[in-house]
Amino acid sequence: MALTPLKAIRRHCRWCCGSAFNVELCRDRECSLYQLNRGRRLGGLSPLKAIRGFCVGCLDGPGQIPQCRGDTANPPCPLFVYRFGKNPILKGKRGPGRPFQKGHKHAIKGRSNSPETITEAGQW
Repeated sequence: MALTPLKAIRRHCRWCCGSAFNVELCRDRECSLYQLNRGRRLGGLSPLKAIRGFCVGCLDGPGQIPQCRGDTANPPCPLFVYRFGKNPILKGKRGPGRPFQKGHKHAIKGRSNSPETITEAGQW
């Protein structure tokens, strides 16, 4: 089972600090993961944006992110799957052609959102 972004941050911080106890004592306020290092969101950046910022800093620029080899490191980097600032677990869950749920604020009133009423081009 894949880690959530917050759990991946927590695991990385435990590795960086040496133990869970030392994470609580972390004073590196310059780290983009600092506000999230306790495994909960305290405000500021979203976990995915914080991971993206951390990876950009680790790799000396956003152009280096595709070349990251965090998956083959020892130990593997728990942030690796989130390095682009996207959650691969959610990929394909809500695509552009998927109809809105009934009652959604952008749903068209008076029209059925069932798959039978959508044509091949995605139009009603």
